[in-house]
Amino acid sequence: MLSIKFGHYHPSLENSFVETLHTIKSEDPLSPIAVIVPTNYMLERLQERLVKKHDVSFLNVFFLNFYLLAREICRNSKNDIGHIRQEPFIYERIITKLIEQERHHIPSLKNIISPSSIARSMFHSLQDLTDANVNADDLRAVINEQLTGGADIQKLSDISRLFTLFQNTLNASGISHDSNLYRSAAKHAADSEYLRKFKYILAYGFYDLTGVEQDFFSEIFRYYPTILFLPYKKNHAVFTYVKHFYESFLLGIARDIEDLPPDDLQGFSYLMDADSETKTSLHGESMPDAPSLDNLSIINVSGKHDEIWVIAKEILKLINKGYVFGDIGIVARELGQYLNIIQEVFQENAIPFTTLDKEPIEKYPLFTMIKQLLLLDRENFYRPMVIDILESPYFNIPVPELKDVLSRQNLWDIISRTIGIHSGIRCWLSKLEQLKNAMAEPAEEDILPHNINISCDQIESLKNIVQLLSNDLLSLQEKATWSQMCQKTKLFLDKYIHIPSEDIDQEIIKRDIFIKERIFCLFDTLSILDRIDKEITYDQFADTFINACKQEGIQAGTANNKGVRVMNAMSARGIPFRILFLVGLNEKEFPRAIFEEPFLPDHTRRILSEALGNHIPEKLRGFEEERLLFYFLLNAAQERIYLLYERSDEAGKPKTPSHYIMDILQNIKGIHTRNEDKENKSPVKMNVPRSIKNKLCKEDISLLTPNEAVIRMVLEHIDPSCCINAIGGNLAAYTRSKSALQAIECFSPYLSAYDGIVSDGEHWYKNRVQKGFNPTMLETFGACPFQFFMREILQLEPLEEPEKSETISLPKLGTIYHEILDTLYCHLKEKGYFDGKAADTNPVEYLHKIANESFVKMGKQIPIPYPLLWELKKDEIVAALIHFLSWDIKQIEHTGYSPAFLEARLQLALPKGKFEDYPAIFFKGKIDRIDVKKSGQEIYFRLVDYKSGKAGTEHLLKAAVCGQKLQLPFYISMAEQFLVNTYRKEVSLPSEIIFDEASFVYIVRCMNDENGERCLQKNTINNNEWAQHKEFFWATVHEILAIIRQGLFPTTGKEKNCQWCKFATLCRKGHQPSRFRLENDERLLNYRNNITPKSCKRFSQCENQYFPLPRLAKSDNRYPFFSNCGSAIVLL
Repeated sequence: MLSIKFGHYHPSLENSFVETLHTIKSEDPLSPIAVIVPTNYMLERLQERLVKKHDVSFLNVFFLNFYLLAREICRNSKNDIGHIRQEPFIYERIITKLIEQERHHIPSLKNIISPSSIARSMFHSLQDLTDANVNADDLRAVINEQLTGGADIQKLSDISRLFTLFQNTLNASGISHDSNLYRSAAKHAADSEYLRKFKYILAYGFYDLTGVEQDFFSEIFRYYPTILFLPYKKNHAVFTYVKHFYESFLLGIARDIEDLPPDDLQGFSYLMDADSETKTSLHGESMPDAPSLDNLSIINVSGKHDEIWVIAKEILKLINKGYVFGDIGIVARELGQYLNIIQEVFQENAIPFTTLDKEPIEKYPLFTMIKQLLLLDRENFYRPMVIDILESPYFNIPVPELKDVLSRQNLWDIISRTIGIHSGIRCWLSKLEQLKNAMAEPAEEDILPHNINISCDQIESLKNIVQLLSNDLLSLQEKATWSQMCQKTKLFLDKYIHIPSEDIDQEIIKRDIFIKERIFCLFDTLSILDRIDKEITYDQFADTFINACKQEGIQAGTANNKGVRVMNAMSARGIPFRILFLVGLNEKEFPRAIFEEPFLPDHTRRILSEALGNHIPEKLRGFEEERLLFYFLLNAAQERIYLLYERSDEAGKPKTPSHYIMDILQNIKGIHTRNEDKENKSPVKMNVPRSIKNKLCKEDISLLTPNEAVIRMVLEHIDPSCCINAIGGNLAAYTRSKSALQAIECFSPYLSAYDGIVSDGEHWYKNRVQKGFNPTMLETFGACPFQFFMREILQLEPLEEPEKSETISLPKLGTIYHEILDTLYCHLKEKGYFDGKAADTNPVEYLHKIANESFVKMGKQIPIPYPLLWELKKDEIVAALIHFLSWDIKQIEHTGYSPAFLEARLQLALPKGKFEDYPAIFFKGKIDRIDVKKSGQEIYFRLVDYKSGKAGTEHLLKAAVCGQKLQLPFYISMAEQFLVNTYRKEVSLPSEIIFDEASFVYIVRCMNDENGERCLQKNTINNNEWAQHKEFFWATVHEILAIIRQGLFPTTGKEKNCQWCKFATLCRKGHQPSRFRLENDERLLNYRNNITPKSCKRFSQCENQYFPLPRLAKSDNRYPFFSNCGSAIVLL
């Protein structure tokens, strides 16, 4: 008793539906009618359409979707359908459990490491078999007959085993899906009292059904008078997807078939008809109501945000022309990536919108907080995660006396970075305990950054909070049932989560309360899994619970459901729009990317469908449905349509437009050709520029938001002060920003405050003179004055990231080398080893002992993320130190020097008047080792400075004269002054202190000496070189101090220095106006001439004075003891 009417949704099917219902109600206004539609959007559209037909009676008209119809049939038949659960996470958990149990018996799953990662994909395959009404026994029979071969038979066998277990589990637990509802309703449809009361059943708008739905509707079509309004056109390529459904299912049971005439065909669907002519149907019939091509716009943009921005401006134009928001629709294939952007842009432009799609709660901070809390122990108290929890406004400390710690939340991040916390509850507790103890005792150096002032009580409070969190999370780790685990987790979250209410927008509070309620409702849902598992681990619970939360959402759009209609393509089927914006027309978006399922590929599905007689859909046929959906959307636009696609994403990466766009453009060209259109007009193409200037300045000012209007005024050099005040903006901040930008972008020959120039550096300089300078500080200035400014004057330091370090940092590694060698040489010196008094002492044994003690101490002080790497590094350190020790002892025996002073902290005081107009200045430094050799009244000394990094190849004195390597020259002067003062006090006769050499010794870098033996690399300054270059060095120091005192700290732009600079992102070294000012400021003339290595005239003078040698070609070997260094010959 099935009658079919087919045609286009608009207006054919709609008009026919209305007329049919009108005819039925005209004969008997009280006759009961059931209207069956697939979507709620379509149901509302039909109701809206019927309202316009004023003489139609609505009495006894029941509007139902598939689910409601099946449920009513079962309810009236008093059939127990069990627990119908639609939440995917329940079935994914069941499949995860089955894979965990059976993967060793299922070959295709035995190598799966994480069953939960494939549970969703496997659920789709099993659900397709369930929806197709496949019987597990029949499936095994097909496998036994080996209708498929090779690897497919093994995959199918594995799927069959899992499918059987899945069905048995559901049956045993009493949990059922929608397919069970339709299967049960189909059994009772033939003698259903509920269906029998309807005079007619009007089924509208669907064109495809699953296997169980086909069984269900075939019973209805067979026994009850039904009229199906089918969106279909015969002999039309676009409707290939519907053709299979029509011919294989409907045609055999249909009694009457009516092809609705396309007389008043509306919309732009003719653009997809390759053989169509302008406003002419395929049959050559006139289509006067079809909209003109002038009402088609194809727009390309850069990024999804620009898509929605353009739409917002077009909507405002349409509203000004008399349209209302409800006339306009925005449709994307999937709204997921657009919904948040639509909400943001439409709110800025005061455009209301309505949608049934929901925003996932996982994007909101409350869910992030809950997720971090539940996974904190699994993530091993990862430092950034702990800090995020402490800083979250949703975090609640349950112990009142510990709540004072929240007042210092902003400090815990810096403190945890400084003390090197990586992860692990033991690391947190031990580091905080060490910090508390260290804060209680005076120390030579600051433990925390200078601007942090915190008490030991607050450190203790933080330690207690972390300990409390750890204990509570530990109590959740025991195995329990789902109900017990839900109860414990709910109490845990209640304890640590609260919704802030102070200084918070009421809408945000309502949203957070709703999210919390939705999340807590999931605990009741998860309790049903007690039917599946006796006991579960906490990790299993947490994974399932978080997966369930991710599938929850909150309603987007306006609360009154009024405004622009925003839909996905599936929901928009059968819904007309006066104006339609179709977004996301890029390849792999619309049409979407479709792939076969690996566990149940299409050719296997085809064989099963033929063998079993069940309808198992093939995945790749989805491309046909994509084209059909696009066709429906073209048909839905009544007056105007906008097709939007991205030519590139937000980052500028090119994107491919959908081939649907290409097809439309080709068809339009054909239309113009057939109509002999001499102008050959193309649809309105709009290329939205990427830059904000071009976008805003070309737009009507009345359509811009207040902020956009201000930006446009600034770009057009119009004073926006009045506008900023009118919208409540911060005019002072704008004025400062504008002034700064003008100063930064100008090409004046003078550096400004934005280039590192301090107007008055005298105050800082005097304070620094009182504290003293150190060589490293001045080296920093020589390398880059701007870096000196950031580090020493502003005292800025980049944030440490201990959690990202795979091994020990180079500074920490250098500290280990220095501490071991210092301790070792102090011990050997005390034993008299260097004086020959302890010949039986084995230095290597002491080295091993001292190294082990140092490693244990360092292991407590710094994070050790990877113990294996740490063990390898310890072996490497010991091996390098043993080699150094052997080499150094030989050098001591050969030269006669012995270590006299270790890790000596020295000062070098320059008398007043040493530098003109300067007060007394002193320099501080710590020399690793001073070796001494006595010869009569003469005392020779040499300096040894340990280096654990890469060996340098530069000439040390040239670098020092150019302000680069100042450490050893300062140490030489310090040591000389120190030794003079020391030995003159100890001996009655004055001794002559003679400097021999100073060296950087690279502990881990070896080379071959002149005898071919392995030795350590050194970089040395000898007595002669120092005597010749001493005055030039102090002249450089004088120049550096003078520039510092003037407050000049420009950038240098030296690539070698910039490579490792921590402030490279701030200095604008590649900024052309900044470079122009740097190169032309006369105040830096001496700096450029005497300090910058590329143009260091002072060293050139030094070379010419002391090394007046002829320039040599590279191949000239007449002077074997000289080597070419830059543009001069330097004695090595």
